Amino acid sequence: MDSVENWREVGLFKVKAYEDEAKQIIFENTEYSASQTLLRFIVEDIKKELDQLKKTGDGLVKITDYKNQDNKDKIKAYLDSIKKVLSIIQYFSVNESKIKNGGTLDPIIVEALKDIIFEPILENYEINWFKWYDAVRNYLTKKPQDDVKENKLKLNFESSSLLEGWADSPEGNTQYKAFLLKNGEKYLLGITNKPKIFDKQLHPNAFVENSEWKKMIYKQLDGKTIYGSTYKGEFDKKYLDNESVNQKDLIQNVKKMLQNKITIFPELKELLNKEYNLAKELAADIANLTMYYTGFENISKEYLEQIQKEGNLYLLEIYSKDLYSIKKTGKDLQVIYFNNLFSENNLNNLVYKLNGKGEIFYRKIGLKERNIKKGYENKPWVIKGKRFTDSSTKDSKGKQFFFHFPITINAKKISGVRDGRPNGNAIKKVNEIFLNYLESESENLYYLGIDRGEKHLAYYCLVNSKGEIISQGSLNLPLSIKTENHVQ
Repeated sequence: MDSVENWREVGLFKVKAYEDEAKQIIFENTEYSASQTLLRFIVEDIKKELDQLKKTGDGLVKITDYKNQDNKDKIKAYLDSIKKVLSIIQYFSVNESKIKNGGTLDPIIVEALKDIIFEPILENYEINWFKWYDAVRNYLTKKPQDDVKENKLKLNFESSSLLEGWADSPEGNTQYKAFLLKNGEKYLLGITNKPKIFDKQLHPNAFVENSEWKKMIYKQLDGKTIYGSTYKGEFDKKYLDNESVNQKDLIQNVKKMLQNKITIFPELKELLNKEYNLAKELAADIANLTMYYTGFENISKEYLEQIQKEGNLYLLEIYSKDLYSIKKTGKDLQVIYFNNLFSENNLNNLVYKLNGKGEIFYRKIGLKERNIKKGYENKPWVIKGKRFTDSSTKDSKGKQFFFHFPITINAKKISGVRDGRPNGNAIKKVNEIFLNYLESESENLYYLGIDRGEKHLAYYCLVNSKGEIISQGSLNLPLSIKTENHVQ
C-alpha cells in the first residue's frame, strides 16, 4: 500500500469532506503514509460506533418489555453497533500461520483481541461473541407462533382413540368419541365420553324425521375390513385364502357379507353378479373399489340439549374465515376442500375423502396487542399475526381450540395405479391404446422433429406416417445489422 506513489491523487481512498469531516482531515494530513491513514480511518469508525453505544446504552438497561416493537428496534440497533465494532477489530486478529518472512505477532495485542472478540472468561476461547448476538436477535425477532407452540396442548378428552376414525360401530356406538354435526349451515364437532349416546336401540328418541340438527353418517369399506374383523365377526373364524379351503365356500361367504352392504355401496352389485372361480379374483376386484359414503341423518334438538346438560356432550363450532361466506370466489383453499367433502358432486364422483387421525389443540392468546401493518393504519382489519391475537372466535379469556383433520385428494382408486404411480400392466395398456390410435389415424398424422446442430441453432423436419418428408429447413434467423440509413 505504501509503495503506491501519489496515492492521494490516484484515488486509493474515496473520502468526501461533506460525508465525514474527521476522515477528510486525516486524509489531507501529509505526514501520514497510506497505511497510517487506513489505520486512523478504522479507529475513527470505531470511535463513532462507541459514541453511538454510549448514547443508547443507558436507556436499554431500563427496558423490561421485550415484546414492544420500538424496544426491539432499540436493542437490535445497539447490538448491531457492537457487532460492527467487533467486525472492525477482527481485521487485526491475524493467525500466526499467515505471517510471512519470519515476522512475529505481539502476544499482548493477540490476547487483548481475544478478550474483546471472544469470551474472556474461557481459556480456550471457543465461544464466539457473535453467537450470543444471534441468540438475542432470534429471541427478539421470533414469531408469535413460536410462543404458541410452547403453549399449545393436544387434547384427547380422556380417550386415547379420540378422532382415530369417524365410522360408528355396527351397533351404532360412537367408538372414536367424536362426530360431526350440522345446525343449518353451521358445522360443529361433538365430543362425548359416552359412546352409546347415539345407539338407536337404547335412544330411539334421539332420531327424528325433520330437524335442523343433523349428524354425519360415515361409511367406509375396504378389503382389510372385509377379510379381517368383518369376516371373523360374521363367521366366527379367520378368512383363509389358500388351496386347502373350498374356494366356492369362501366366495359365497364374502358375497354374503357384501349383500348386506349393497344399499350403501351399489357398486357391489357388479361383483355379486359376477362369477368367480378363485377367491383371490374376488379379493382383487374388491381392492380396486373405493367404497366410501358420507351423509347426514336428523337428530333431535331436545335430545342434544339434554345430553349436553348432563355433561355427556361437548360442542365446538367449526370455524374458518370463509367457511360461511356467501362469496363464490376467492375462498381459502382449506374451506374449498371442506365444503367439497360433503357435496353431492363429490359423492357421485369421489375426489375428496375425509380421513381419521384428527387432532384437537388448545392454546392461550399469543399476542396481547394488535400490530397494524405499516401503511394500513386506517384499516384495522389488516393485522400482523392476526391468528394469534384475541378475537371473537376465542372465548372471553383469549383461549382457542384448533381442529386439524386429514383428507385424501383424488381418493378414487384407479385400476393399475397404486400410490399415484401406474404399474406395468397399466403402462402396457396405455401404450396399446396409444399405438392403436396412431394406427387408426395414420392418414391424418404428421410427425415434426426439431434438432440442434453445429450449423443450425434449430433444424426441423416434417414427415407423414409413411416416413415421407413433407418439409424441412433451418430455423436460424438472419442476422440484421442496423446502420444509420438502413438495415442489412
